[in-house]
Amino acid sequence: MDLARQRAWRERLEQLTLSERLDARHAIQPIVMNGVEAPLLASPIFLKPDVKRTLCENASALVDAAVALEFSPDFHRGMVLYDRLYESLSERGRQLISQNVRPISRVEAQQRFRRLDGFIGTDGTVQFIEINQSAPLAISFYERARAYYNHLTGSDAEANQTSLYRQLAVWLLNASPVPNPTIAVSVEHGYPAKFVDLPAAACGIEAAARAMGRTLTCIVAEPTEFRYGNGNWTVHGHHIDMLWRNTVYLDNYDTPDIIDYAALRRSTNVPMVNDLQTWLLRSKEFLAMIWDDSLIDDFRRLGVNTMKLRVCVPFSCLLSNISPACDKNQYILKRCDDGFGKGIVFGADITDAEWRRRLRGSCGSDWIVQKLVQPMSMKLPVIDDAGAIIDTEMIVDINPYMVCGETGALLVRAQPTTNSGTMNIVNGASIGFAM
Repeated sequence: MDLARQRAWRERLEQLTLSERLDARHAIQPIVMNGVEAPLLASPIFLKPDVKRTLCENASALVDAAVALEFSPDFHRGMVLYDRLYESLSERGRQLISQNVRPISRVEAQQRFRRLDGFIGTDGTVQFIEINQSAPLAISFYERARAYYNHLTGSDAEANQTSLYRQLAVWLLNASPVPNPTIAVSVEHGYPAKFVDLPAAACGIEAAARAMGRTLTCIVAEPTEFRYGNGNWTVHGHHIDMLWRNTVYLDNYDTPDIIDYAALRRSTNVPMVNDLQTWLLRSKEFLAMIWDDSLIDDFRRLGVNTMKLRVCVPFSCLLSNISPACDKNQYILKRCDDGFGKGIVFGADITDAEWRRRLRGSCGSDWIVQKLVQPMSMKLPVIDDAGAIIDTEMIVDINPYMVCGETGALLVRAQPTTNSGTMNIVNGASIGFAM
């Protein structure tokens, strides 16, 4: 961290009046999920250039490896690397893979919209614990944190900030078959953040396109709102040119009320970004495979050096590959095909007997064991309802978005060190950004 810049901004924040701080806070639409409002950090995380460079390089290396794996001619059923990933998916996850009928190019795969969740450790290392390329979220949360800081500074965005809205507008316009597209943003199921985040994000992306002199319309819709007739797919009565899926799969795609949406997902007539194939390399099994010495040669044949990738991810392995006698407090169990804070068990939260049962597969074999990252902590300011600055010791995660193959926007979540459990809003996390 650039502690000199952190201190300088903290001093500047102190110089603002109570009303100036409250005006900035009230200028931003609050983030509320399940009745819980997420505080916005009153300070960015200022990164030193070398730390940001390492973070971006590690994120790119991990994504490049995933794309190389996906587009190898040897990556198919019957090959060990493919089968390990496929078998780690839930039944519904496998169904999504089997329903993928849209061939995509390597360039399209490289340019997918992704978010990598990671930490900067106490030793300065940058490691990622998840690659989310099926439904990357908190788009508008990042932009709200950025706008909050700019309100506090009383100035326009600094040159070294990244507009995620603009990046996504460019991505969607480049993928569109028409110059001024209408894009359906499908919200299928799952994490409540979707229903808070995506409508605001859609408006922000439209505004970013207008600022570039382009027209782009995003219509957020649920599966029941799609209609097909006379060779034309519509949402809310509007013809759609492209589909941007945000999938955490439905239980059943064959029910009558979503039959048109199911047909659209299988159609090759309407371009779709964030295709169904993303589900395969979403599996956390990919991280365990990187640490599996028996697969080094298999990866090498695909042009992937897993030894170099191991600096990017914490030690991860199959349940059967770790000794029950290990210090369970240093590990976390994760279900490969879960996300959004589900399917996670901290070793410190269960008994020794339960730990051994789980390692023997009592909850299924589609889990991995991952070494806990020791994240850095730092005092960060939040402005309370009275406009006072409250400094709280927090652990921090850092989550780069990748759009069109480039890392730019850096989402930050910060949680008081007194809180235990996963890092999320309902558990007391604040939202910010890094620059």
